[in-house]
Amino acid sequence: MGRGVKGSGGPGSEKRPRLTTSTGREMKETQLLELTDKHMYFCKRYVLNGGVASKAAKESGFSEWYCQTVLLKNNLVKEQIDQYRAERAKKFEVNADRVIQELVRVAFGSLGDFIRLQPDGTPIIDCSEVGADEMAALSEITQDIYYERTSSDPEDDAEPVKKTKIKLHSKVQALEQLGRIFKLFGDGDSDKDTPEQKAARVRAALLAMKEKEGL
Repeated sequence: MGRGVKGSGGPGSEKRPRLTTSTGREMKETQLLELTDKHMYFCKRYVLNGGVASKAAKESGFSEWYCQTVLLKNNLVKEQIDQYRAERAKKFEVNADRVIQELVRVAFGSLGDFIRLQPDGTPIIDCSEVGADEMAALSEITQDIYYERTSSDPEDDAEPVKKTKIKLHSKVQALEQLGRIFKLFGDGDSDKDTPEQKAARVRAALLAMKEKEGL
């Protein structure tokens, strides 16, 4: 007779796999009656990283299985996550009005705010009079410095030349998000409009809102 396998049995006798954390402690229960410091840390990391559960679980010493099977389905964990989110929203004054104002700044940002035309019509970047509202629309600014010889005389030193590039956030995306917030695309023939027509409708609605509320 062959040697039996320890712990084997008939149908239905299989045991649920047990989770072992990185600290080596086995988590046998699938229900949480109270949160430990480790669970609280998971909630905090989950909020801070923008809701990436697998990353928060790894940072907290839980497996992804335990995270998906237990943590994210537990009411105590959900309540703690909501509480952390509310605390951070209050700390940084994050609310719907502020989010809309930032979207408005991006939607109405203009490249013309960052350039100045010379007498010959050549544009140059000029941020000397750019304020906070205009800067909100700015996605990226880079400056490269290289050396270039401006004279054919080999005795002359090369002079530094600065090359600056600026990039704005997507106006179309900001307009589309504002359009969804104000539900500007859900009536009648608006779904048949071109992206340019939709953007124009959002722009007109937001201009009216800015004039009314003094944004």
